[in-house]
Amino acid sequence: MASKNVETLRAAHESWNRRDFQGIVRNAAEGLVYTDHAQTLTLNNPDKFREWTEAWAKAFSEGRITNPEYIDAADVVVAQFTVEGTNDGPFGSLKPTGRKMSLGVLRSLSLRQTRADCVGRLLLRSIHTVDSARAHRTARHRSLVIT
Repeated sequence: MASKNVETLRAAHESWNRRDFQGIVRNAAEGLVYTDHAQTLTLNNPDKFREWTEAWAKAFSEGRITNPEYIDAADVVVAQFTVEGTNDGPFGSLKPTGRKMSLGVLRSLSLRQTRADCVGRLLLRSIHTVDSARAHRTARHRSLVIT
């Protein structure tokens, strides 16, 4: 039986696939801070994080989290999954390309009392805006802090 922490993360992923953006942040604390180092962007509450996930959905309207695997290690959950989709909408200032992407993600979530830290290292297989070799050189690093 999976732990509550694994089930919380799995539920957030399933919410993304259903485009249930409120569900993604349902269990997030008001003090959530998410830093997207690749975009030098810091989101400092659940509403901003929800809006950020909505922007990804606009850029990849049929994007999905696939092949999730979760490892429960007491107060740490490690998730490995793939985000796949076609860039059929604008992504920030970038115009849609119509190209498919597959983004490998490895994320660990560590829960300590009322604070959670999540550091994700995105391992790019391919991305719509750059060639494969450049994608590997510009792999993204994201971190999430929930307080």
